Amino acid sequence: MTSRQSRVLLALCVVPVLAIISCKPTPSPAGLAVKQVTISNCIATPDPVTLSVKAGDQVRWVNADAVGSYTIMFTPPSPFTAGTTFPLPQGGSVSSGGISSSAAQCAHTSGSCTYKYTVAGSNGCSQDPRVIIQQ
Repeated sequence: MTSRQSRVLLALCVVPVLAIISCKPTPSPAGLAVKQVTISNCIATPDPVTLSVKAGDQVRWVNADAVGSYTIMFTPPSPFTAGTTFPLPQGGSVSSGGISSSAAQCAHTSGSCTYKYTVAGSNGCSQDPRVIIQQ
């Protein structure tokens, strides 16, 4: 085998390997998965919203109403690190923050834990949807 044939053979072997390596998908950076809950006419959709501790999920509540604001309230303990009360302005949104260590521990121990929260509207409406935290 000549040196030219060796180089051609080497190129035929190396190029497919490099193509496979370069086409390998890069893992997405560790980030939070955001689950959206839309509030419209005082109704939260979806209800319940299910979050995963492993995925690092958060909730983003969105006020879809053109008029009025809402307050999202958890009776302590909140399943989120950002607190128990989340003001939701007219046409705006608010994020829950990460899942609290106590909610993560509950999900780890029980498989899943359910938390009720209250959506209170500036017009006096009220609803009690749920958040489910799973391992």
